[in-house]
Amino acid sequence: MRSLALWLLPFACVSATLAQEVTAGKLMRLREAQTSGSLEWFESGFELVEAQLHSDVAAALQTAEELAKAARGTTYPDISSVVHVLHWLALAARQGPLIAPLAPMPASTTGSRPTMHLSATASASTRARYFTARARRAYYADTPTEFLPDMFTALEAARESGNPLLLHRAVWTLHLVLERAAAAYDTELLSQLAPTADDPAVAQLAAWHALQLHWRANSGLTRAERLQELAAIDRTARDLGDLRTQVHTAWDRVALEMAGGDKAKAAALLVEIQPLVDRLGDRRLRGITLELAAEIALDRDLSDDAAAFLASAAKVTKRRGLPDRDIQQAHLDLQLATRRGDTTAIATATKQLDGLRREEERRYLGFHSLLEQLLTGERQHLELERNLAKERDVAARTLRTVQIVGLALLAASLLLLTVLTLRSRRRLQKAHHALQKEARRRELEVEARLTLEQRLRQLERSESLGVVAGGVAHDFNNLMLAVLGNADLLSEGEHDPERQRLLDAICAAGESGARVCSQLQAYAGNQTVPAETFNMATVVRSMAPVLEAAAGPSMQLTVGIDSEQLSLQGRVTDVELSLLNLVTNARDAKASTARVAVSLRQMTTTDWQQGHVRGEPSNGPFACLEVADNGEGMDDALMERIFDPFFTTRFPGRGLGLAVVFGAVRRHHGAVTITSESGHGTRFRLYLPMQPQHGAAPVESVPEPTERQPIEAMTVLVVDDETHIRDLVRRSLERRGHRVLDIGDGRDLASVLPSLAASPRAIALVDLTMPGMDGRDVVRQLQQLHDRLPVVLMSGHAEDHLSETARELQVSGHVSKPFRSAELENALDAALSSSSSSSNRRF
Repeated sequence: MRSLALWLLPFACVSATLAQEVTAGKLMRLREAQTSGSLEWFESGFELVEAQLHSDVAAALQTAEELAKAARGTTYPDISSVVHVLHWLALAARQGPLIAPLAPMPASTTGSRPTMHLSATASASTRARYFTARARRAYYADTPTEFLPDMFTALEAARESGNPLLLHRAVWTLHLVLERAAAAYDTELLSQLAPTADDPAVAQLAAWHALQLHWRANSGLTRAERLQELAAIDRTARDLGDLRTQVHTAWDRVALEMAGGDKAKAAALLVEIQPLVDRLGDRRLRGITLELAAEIALDRDLSDDAAAFLASAAKVTKRRGLPDRDIQQAHLDLQLATRRGDTTAIATATKQLDGLRREEERRYLGFHSLLEQLLTGERQHLELERNLAKERDVAARTLRTVQIVGLALLAASLLLLTVLTLRSRRRLQKAHHALQKEARRRELEVEARLTLEQRLRQLERSESLGVVAGGVAHDFNNLMLAVLGNADLLSEGEHDPERQRLLDAICAAGESGARVCSQLQAYAGNQTVPAETFNMATVVRSMAPVLEAAAGPSMQLTVGIDSEQLSLQGRVTDVELSLLNLVTNARDAKASTARVAVSLRQMTTTDWQQGHVRGEPSNGPFACLEVADNGEGMDDALMERIFDPFFTTRFPGRGLGLAVVFGAVRRHHGAVTITSESGHGTRFRLYLPMQPQHGAAPVESVPEPTERQPIEAMTVLVVDDETHIRDLVRRSLERRGHRVLDIGDGRDLASVLPSLAASPRAIALVDLTMPGMDGRDVVRQLQQLHDRLPVVLMSGHAEDHLSETARELQVSGHVSKPFRSAELENALDAALSSSSSSSNRRF
């Protein structure tokens, strides 16, 4: 299947390339039909650059350079200004904001920012294009104090132009900042797009608009519903040739796979979208894609891979004028150093991150006051428009009243009608208030039911994922048995050191695959997580130096241990990574103080009803890990999305966010609560159960002898439906001097039992899972026909399930796939010895 995927990848890239020509191709054909150098020709060229910025940044840069050459001799005022600022934007996307323009700039241009201005007679559409392009370049450079004035100017010009495409482009660009900084005004602003949402002029932005709306309204959707919406958005983007939206949509799919626990699939998705990112040619998006790959590698404990991805990301974005990417990469460097326990690297990354934070504070100096000033002016403008509309409405009503008064004969009738209308209105108001109360009561009932249904859906999704993971692990264990077994056979008698080294590498890879299967089965809930027992208080105390380094000098961190008796079973790495993410989140929220506390809590149903709860709340004792800060805080709408991957309140967005924390809580079958208020800080509490949610039954294992002793020859009946497994077991045991009889179906027992009866040391090795007559049926039939014949079960299922089945069937032993040749021989010999000592007779 992987080979097929590699063959199909070039065809997929060709398909994407063809789709990219849709929007840009229409604009190219339109320009060819126009007179070169005309005003319409230039305006089509401007839109062509905008379309190519969503499909091929290199082509956009080339088009901008062609327009710059044509603009040198034009007589149209302000055309050169728009051309050069679009060229400036395309160059920032292609090479980074700090790279000097390739095309010559006018003599009035100095440094990296054009100083040329528009004339007083510039049209509204020209001003909208000019200031929107300037603002988007400021967004690339993460300079919001430059972004805001240009963007509000562009918005005013777009409204004045009456061009729906320019208005939509301006509103959605301003939305990138206002969604978090001024949510109420942002919602009002987006509502102004509704009258022109279906206008054909804005069709080229349909995919990007749909993705933005999906981000705003996806908190109540299930994972399957979100994937379905993203698939529809991706199809629209492909039809329009919008690679930028395709890349963002793919990131969301990666986030959903990470939230669902399928890290390998998330990593594979990033590999699949790499051709799209390369084709688009946007330097910032290339850097983000590599950073996401590094985050996933860190979450998978692949430190070397994460380091390689971070090095590639630095080559793409470092010293390119993209400070938000520098900060994110410094975050990842700190996490990598922490994972490796490299104190020198931790200190270096912390120092670098502090310097970048100070630079960020300088860039954001005055941001909020400037935003409030611009919003005040915008609100006054909108209020003035509303007042003018009201005055026009009042004037119209006054005119109608004068006309009515002129009809003297109808005056009395109108007066009576007015009185009756007022009385009816009062009655209607009372009825309306009563209906509102009833509707509110029903709304609360529906909300409670929806909350319960959402929790049930979460449990159902977890159970479904567990079934899939368990099945995959079983089949993969059978494959690993073939890998390890055949490697063992090749190793016997091998004297070539190089070949032996290669065989050892195969065995190591097979054992690694077996461990992956064990982890899958643990995640699926089929067996107890092979986790360590640790003390929460000890872990938090040992993390104190790392947390202080992550907090930096701008935030005072205190650690309090309220209880020392907090013994848990789980993954220490999950707890450490969650704690580090929460402290980093507090610092990013501009908190000056933060407190980490550990305590023992007895939770009840009433306790879980207070605040926002995510996870698996239940009654009982919990170890509570609390991180409280005095930062910016959050409103209710923000708390609904805080655990969504890639969601952030920073400008611009970056990272997997707190989804890592929620994944760790879910793996420990715990819950997390959030208490926050805008401007009054945030408190996270992670509740991890004091006892494992799924206890593992004691595993019966056959002890291995301390010294290798010769094993007396045995006659072994192998029952397994997989031919390659039977062949492998037969070759392995025969090389060790044993006789092997094998069948693929339990209904063939009668043909081999006489041979077993003639052997002094006979035993049966039966696979648990087979089609038709499965292992349980075969064991029961053997026990009925020959109750003295020892039986050993084998299976690729979880150890807990296999040992429980072995006890239920009262067999002599069991062995888990994949097993090595010596392990199988010892298990069979131990089962024969145990059976002989208990019965004191031979078969």
